[in-house]
Amino acid sequence: MTQPIWKNGVKILLVTAPPDAMKMLPLQPMIRLLVDRIAHTLRDRVWTVRLQWGPPSTATSVAGQIAAGATVQAAVSSPTPPPRTLVLDPNGRVSGQLHQFLAAFDQTYGDELDLLVLDPTELFSQRPTEVNHLIVASMRALEVGVCVSYLVSTAAEWHAAAFDLGPTNDIEILPTVLLRPMPIPDHVGEDVMAYTDKLTTAWSSAQNMIDALSVAPLVRMREGIQATVSLWEAGFVFLRTGAGSAEFDLNDAWPINAIKLRVPFSLLEYLTERRGPVAWDELPIPGEAQDQAESTFGRWARGVTARRVGVALGGGGALSYVAVPLLRDLKAAGIPVDIATGCSFGAIVCAYYSTYGDQGLDRIVKHWYAAQTTVLWGFVTSMPFQFWLDVDLGFRQIQDLEINFVPVATDARSGLEWPIRAGVIGQTCSASGAVPPLAPTYEGTRRLLDGAIAAEVPAAIAVFSGSNMVIGCNVIPLAADTGAEPDLFPRPFWTAVRSLNPMRRLYDFSRAYEMLYRQCSASQAEWANVTFVATTQNTSAGDFWKAREIIDEAKVSRNMAFAVDQARQVWLELQLHTAERVRFKDVGDDVFLVGDGTIAGPEAGDVGFIEDDVLLPASTAFLVRVAHFLRDAPWARLIVHVWCTGERNGAPPAEAIARRDVVVAALLNAGVESDRLAPCIHFGLALARESNHIDLQLRLDESGAPQAPSRRYELAS
Repeated sequence: MTQPIWKNGVKILLVTAPPDAMKMLPLQPMIRLLVDRIAHTLRDRVWTVRLQWGPPSTATSVAGQIAAGATVQAAVSSPTPPPRTLVLDPNGRVSGQLHQFLAAFDQTYGDELDLLVLDPTELFSQRPTEVNHLIVASMRALEVGVCVSYLVSTAAEWHAAAFDLGPTNDIEILPTVLLRPMPIPDHVGEDVMAYTDKLTTAWSSAQNMIDALSVAPLVRMREGIQATVSLWEAGFVFLRTGAGSAEFDLNDAWPINAIKLRVPFSLLEYLTERRGPVAWDELPIPGEAQDQAESTFGRWARGVTARRVGVALGGGGALSYVAVPLLRDLKAAGIPVDIATGCSFGAIVCAYYSTYGDQGLDRIVKHWYAAQTTVLWGFVTSMPFQFWLDVDLGFRQIQDLEINFVPVATDARSGLEWPIRAGVIGQTCSASGAVPPLAPTYEGTRRLLDGAIAAEVPAAIAVFSGSNMVIGCNVIPLAADTGAEPDLFPRPFWTAVRSLNPMRRLYDFSRAYEMLYRQCSASQAEWANVTFVATTQNTSAGDFWKAREIIDEAKVSRNMAFAVDQARQVWLELQLHTAERVRFKDVGDDVFLVGDGTIAGPEAGDVGFIEDDVLLPASTAFLVRVAHFLRDAPWARLIVHVWCTGERNGAPPAEAIARRDVVVAALLNAGVESDRLAPCIHFGLALARESNHIDLQLRLDESGAPQAPSRRYELAS
């Protein structure tokens, strides 16, 4: 049979850590759980190979089996699966042995698998200081993609990675940070926020005022005293953290594209004591820890397979509240967020979301009054603004957050965007929102201004931070038309009056800021896969008290629905990208096509649809590649199978017919001759695997057609 339309063999992933960490980490069961997440949530075809030391005879037989894979397949009647273990001769040239194995593995199984995971844990027992260097050396100059997920828990371990791994010219190194348990926040100031919440709620309606006055005076006095004491305690903590002027050594910061994992301690403890295989449904950890673990390993799986999702939230004061329903709708659509970048108030939305998740979004809306008050203080000093954020977010630092949070400021000296990688949340967000004439923020001697000046929607920073898919949010709407001014007589007199009006000048100054920021958002638009453009009306950047009104208006916006739908489509395509090729599965005399442009199962591929008569863009591109293949393979014709869950009066459902017709039309438009196509519809529960499931099947028409060895094996780990 002819070669695949696009061949890019199995991607190789090495999961490892510094030698000292290997003694403490239960890395082998962690790899098993990671592989499970990749296989079941991302639907990749993954194979794991454990590396071991052994006698030369054993090592030679395993390597020889892979090197002669095609001969072995042809010589046996039943398919031979890849090996689960590779035995290396410690007295030979280890890197050469492993390099030969990896090259032969790709040659033999590259069209069958998406990812090969190497488990090196058993090698560290004999030569711990050389293992990483030997494995990395063996992976150089391979024809396939190679990446190393290098687990570290301290910045010093990461800085020493170059000595441990050796030269990594053509190998992707993924800094994978094992975060310690989230530090228990200093709850100083909690009574302040609780007390002010009650005060603002009391003024919101007459009934709330009556309820507030009904509280006993002594109770209210005691609450006031507690809030005052809490305020002083928070003030002392604020001073201890540098009062908004602390310096942070960037050598202690994680790389901007780090994958951050916070594995529950209860899970690590169980995996350390466990002997034998582990499975997600057998983990004896509490439900909350189970959810956290699945979320963490899912983030790891997306990181090592290049499927990380980032958001880039623009700044615009209160207008940035439109990002709240956007983040909620993305979660409802099943789209995760691994990286959050933002500038100005968009950075603050990111900070709350990265710290508390959905609860953080509720919290930032509830505390609109704090934003309204502290922003006004910004004309004098940014310290009240920083103090509010630190109190509300527990004096946390951005490098301790599992979602990779990167606030973006503007370097006043160079005029370029400046991603902030370390620091207390209050100080970093203050730097990101220091719009002139508000007070600037200093990072050492570097003066930082509002990030929206250089990058209103910091999508490029999101990409540099490791995002493979970026969802931008431009919160600045088109400026509202103010209408024509009346033509009054005498005209020269009224023209002079209007031009001298100071309030009119301030109004134009404010509108000019918004217009310029909206235009600035286009500077990085090409870096975003999807951009939501707000259409908020009748509100301005200073209307924090209209937070819920801004959110409600954005929630029903057509632009919001369109952006979320686009994001869902791009996320689906990203999930299916695997190795960007069409793969082949042989079943008897028939060959199934399975491609990255399809919703790929292990034996067949179904084409994805937006609606019954609208194909996903990735599926359209996939069908074009199929058409190119058919032009080079005159020995084959294509059968379009449509599977239905039932029949209606003896006829297939209309949506099944529509889907069949749109697939056939796409193939004809791509140049496939009609006599090469054989569309058919199957219905009935016995045949249906999924509602309106589409299979593309190649049938060999000529007896002299090239044959391919059959390789069907179980992928269970």
